[in-house]
Amino acid sequence: MDKSIVNNQHFKDILLSLIFGLLSTLLSLVKFNIPGFTAAISSLNEIPLLISVFYITNPIYLIITVVISALTTPEQGSIYSTILMHSGGLAFFGVFYHLVIKQYSDYVLKSIFFCSIGIIIYYAVFLIPIFIVTNQALGLNNTPFTTFYDELRRSLYFEFITSLLVVTLFLVQFNYGKKLKKYSTSLEELVSERTEELRSTVDELNHANEELTSMNDGLDLMVKIELLSWRKETINSRNMHLSIHIYFVRHLPES
Repeated sequence: MDKSIVNNQHFKDILLSLIFGLLSTLLSLVKFNIPGFTAAISSLNEIPLLISVFYITNPIYLIITVVISALTTPEQGSIYSTILMHSGGLAFFGVFYHLVIKQYSDYVLKSIFFCSIGIIIYYAVFLIPIFIVTNQALGLNNTPFTTFYDELRRSLYFEFITSLLVVTLFLVQFNYGKKLKKYSTSLEELVSERTEELRSTVDELNHANEELTSMNDGLDLMVKIELLSWRKETINSRNMHLSIHIYFVRHLPES
């Protein structure tokens, strides 16, 4: 596959949306029936939906995750209700994550605290109310809002606690993974920078060594030239003295 496609952020978001949607579908098989409401079934499918917000950069693609997750809606329920309640909940949690939770990624306790607040709002303000309203609008349930809300709240207690623990712990691991990747990238850049500096230093030393070798060669040549010049002068001086001596020997009268 073309690397430009693999590295494309839109392609990554679509792929992640499909993966988290399928994970949500699989976890929806772990069901907890809510007493008194055949159309309302609690499961663990919220966990992949919430975690998907950490990875998918473009919130539009969360719709793919929501639609895939909604395919396992029971026959007694409504797929439209499932899509609407998850879309509303994830829209909030995505905004809350990027504006609040993400800002405290370097602080474990604060990130856990705000993530917990976000999940509480996700369930209490969006998921349950939208589920009730859409079911009543579709005629699937006529129980009064407050009564239905209170029963769902108590029935979803186990699911809520499980989602809260898993998602917050995953967030801690997710933040540490990002830190480790960031430090690893910084370390690689530092090693690359130091390697380049070392390579530059070695090149400078090699260049200096070449210049020194050249200077030594030049110095040896100068010494040889000076030595030859000295020898030449010495020979010339000796020849001169010898010539003078011969001249006097030839021209001095014999005694």
